[in-house]
Amino acid sequence: MAHAVPFSNPKEEFVNPYAKWLKNRDPLVVATATPARIVALIRGLTSRQLARRPAPRKWSIREIINHLADTEMVMGCRARWIAFEDHPTLVPFDQNKWATGRAGEKEPVAETFERFRLLRRSQMRLFRNASRKALRRTGFHPERGVVTLRVQLETLAGHDLNHLAQIERLAAQHKAKA
Repeated sequence: MAHAVPFSNPKEEFVNPYAKWLKNRDPLVVATATPARIVALIRGLTSRQLARRPAPRKWSIREIINHLADTEMVMGCRARWIAFEDHPTLVPFDQNKWATGRAGEKEPVAETFERFRLLRRSQMRLFRNASRKALRRTGFHPERGVVTLRVQLETLAGHDLNHLAQIERLAAQHKAKA
């Protein structure tokens, strides 16, 4: 993620940048379905296909799954800070630096996906059990401003749809070449 100019108004509410992906879909349904959707999309692909980049500086399916797992970890912490603390400051992260660092770990894609799946299950439990009042709780993101727990969920679901579209496109290309 390229770091934006620090948010100047700590009272202004953040708008989901992935709203165009989510449209009128229920974010809880979308986010809950993402792990199974990934499994369906990558079924039959080889490790080599998962690791193949479509172009220089464009992520492979494997790298997208790594990114989703890392994002789940960060977004899960943010959601819990919002849910459990009073208007906490949320920590930004640079997705490209994390991607570079993650590559050095050489985590098998099956383990990466399992990490994503377990973190997502936990996060969906938090959102499913949150009251309407809890969904209005807020945190402050230095680059994005005020974020409600509800917007956190909507952002997560829209982010999923964006990356699922990328995985779908890449998987179709790999399967067409097979």
